[in-house]
Amino acid sequence: MERLNGKKGEPATIDDASFEQYKESINKTTLQAAKLIVKYNKKSTEEIHDKLDQLLDETKTS
Repeated sequence: MERLNGKKGEPATIDDASFEQYKESINKTTLQAAKLIVKYNKKSTEEIHDKLDQLLDETKTS
């Protein structure tokens, strides 16, 4: 990863190739995070449905 350098008093600059690399890395990380969120959200939803089904079954048999 290239380090951002700028002269004192000037903003740091980055070349286009490095910017594209940073952007691609951020996009990959964001996509991985989104996939994890969906995975655990789906798992939680399935567990909630299972618990609700169990409660409904218990209510019907009571």
